[in-house]
Amino acid sequence: FQIFDAVVINTNGALNGAGDVRFTMWSTILCAWVIKLPIAFWLALAWDWGALGAGTGFTFELIVLSCILSWQVKGDRWLSHTSNLVGP
Repeated sequence: FQIFDAVVINTNGALNGAGDVRFTMWSTILCAWVIKLPIAFWLALAWDWGALGAGTGFTFELIVLSCILSWQVKGDRWLSHTSNLVGP
Protein backbone atom coordinates (compact mmCIF):
# COMPACT_ATOMS: atom_id res chain seq x y z
CA PHE A 1 0.00 0.00 0.00
CA GLN A 2 2.64 2.54 1.04
CA ILE A 3 4.85 2.01 -2.01
CA PHE A 4 1.97 2.64 -4.41
CA ASP A 5 0.82 5.60 -2.32
CA ALA A 6 4.31 7.11 -2.53
CA VAL A 7 4.37 6.65 -6.30
CA VAL A 8 0.97 8.33 -6.65
CA ILE A 9 1.96 11.25 -4.44
CA ASN A 10 5.24 11.87 -6.27
CA THR A 11 3.97 11.46 -9.82
CA ASN A 12 0.86 13.50 -9.07
CA GLY A 13 3.01 16.29 -7.64
CA ALA A 14 5.40 16.20 -10.60
CA LEU A 15 2.61 16.37 -13.15
CA ASN A 16 0.77 19.12 -11.25
CA GLY A 17 3.99 21.10 -10.92
CA ALA A 18 4.55 20.80 -14.66
CA GLY A 19 1.04 22.14 -15.29
CA ASP A 20 -0.61 18.89 -16.38
CA VAL A 21 -3.37 19.32 -13.83
CA ARG A 22 -6.31 18.13 -15.93
CA PHE A 23 -4.83 14.70 -16.52
CA THR A 24 -4.13 14.19 -12.83
CA MET A 25 -7.57 15.45 -11.88
CA TRP A 26 -9.48 13.22 -14.29
CA SER A 27 -7.37 10.13 -13.66
CA THR A 28 -7.82 10.53 -9.90
CA ILE A 29 -11.58 11.09 -10.17
CA LEU A 30 -12.09 8.17 -12.55
CA CYS A 31 -10.01 5.77 -10.46
CA ALA A 32 -11.92 6.73 -7.33
CA TRP A 33 -15.36 6.28 -8.88
CA VAL A 34 -14.66 3.34 -11.20
CA ILE A 35 -12.23 1.30 -9.09
CA LYS A 36 -12.19 2.24 -5.42
CA LEU A 37 -15.90 2.66 -4.69
CA PRO A 38 -17.23 -0.44 -6.47
CA ILE A 39 -14.51 -2.75 -5.13
CA ALA A 40 -14.71 -1.34 -1.62
CA PHE A 41 -18.51 -1.55 -1.62
CA TRP A 42 -18.51 -5.08 -2.99
CA LEU A 43 -15.87 -6.42 -0.59
CA ALA A 44 -17.07 -4.53 2.47
CA LEU A 45 -20.77 -5.30 2.14
CA ALA A 46 -21.28 -8.25 -0.21
CA TRP A 47 -18.42 -10.31 1.20
CA ASP A 48 -18.82 -8.84 4.69
CA TRP A 49 -15.17 -7.80 4.96
CA GLY A 50 -15.98 -4.46 6.57
CA ALA A 51 -13.04 -2.08 6.90
CA LEU A 52 -10.66 -4.63 5.35
CA GLY A 53 -12.75 -4.57 2.17
CA ALA A 54 -12.70 -0.78 2.07
CA GLY A 55 -8.93 -0.76 2.54
CA THR A 56 -8.52 -3.35 -0.20
CA GLY A 57 -10.54 -1.20 -2.59
CA PHE A 58 -8.35 1.77 -1.76
CA THR A 59 -5.22 -0.31 -2.38
CA PHE A 60 -6.50 -1.42 -5.79
CA GLU A 61 -7.19 2.20 -6.68
CA LEU A 62 -3.65 3.20 -5.75
CA ILE A 63 -2.14 0.35 -7.78
CA VAL A 64 -4.04 1.36 -10.93
CA LEU A 65 -3.50 5.08 -10.37
CA SER A 66 0.24 4.62 -9.83
CA CYS A 67 0.45 2.74 -13.15
CA ILE A 68 -1.51 5.44 -15.00
CA LEU A 69 0.44 8.35 -13.55
CA SER A 70 3.79 6.60 -14.04
CA TRP A 71 2.86 5.97 -17.67
CA GLN A 72 2.11 9.68 -18.09
CA VAL A 73 5.41 10.71 -16.49
CA LYS A 74 7.38 8.30 -18.69
CA GLY A 75 5.96 9.96 -21.78
CA ASP A 76 7.30 13.32 -22.86
CA ARG A 77 3.99 15.04 -23.65
CA TRP A 78 3.72 16.61 -20.19
CA LEU A 79 7.17 18.22 -20.47
CA SER A 80 5.95 20.72 -23.04
CA HIS A 81 2.54 21.19 -21.43
CA THR A 82 1.55 24.83 -21.16
CA SER A 83 0.14 25.77 -17.81
CA ASN A 84 -2.88 27.90 -17.07
CA LEU A 85 -0.94 29.67 -14.34
CA VAL A 86 -0.75 33.45 -14.35
CA GLY A 87 2.64 34.79 -15.28
CA PRO A 88 5.07 35.28 -18.15
